Amino acid sequence: MTRAHTVLISGLGVAGPPLTFWLKAAEFQPILIEHAPALRSGGYVVDFWGLGYDIAERMGLGDEFNRIGYHIREMRIVNQHGKQIAGFGTTVFPELIGGRYVTIAQRVIASSDQKARRRRGNYFRRRNPDLARVE
Repeated sequence: MTRAHTVLISGLGVAGPPLTFWLKAAEFQPILIEHAPALRSGGYVVDFWGLGYDIAERMGLGDEFNRIGYHIREMRIVNQHGKQIAGFGTTVFPELIGGRYVTIAQRVIASSDQKARRRRGNYFRRRNPDLARVE
């Protein structure tokens, strides 16, 4: 019987959860640690298209990302009073790549990936700041 290799991954950002997912699929024993006590409610957004879109689909997240993601139709530039001073349409890019384009908040990626991970087994651990160790 061969023993699976354990891999420690630090961070519940954009790269940590997918890496953990694929390592688990390859029969490694990944442990994903995160310093924050809970998923962050804010953060940046990530555009999914091309290879990133393909990978999200292979992880079983494509439909969910399309359902909850932002399908931006227009970019507006506003002044300090919120009045639009410039802007442009953004539909040309999704049209060029067959509609396979969605913008997702990073916090949504992390929470969606938790659902995907449940299909392969739970392997998230939160760092215990009081004990300076992994729970």
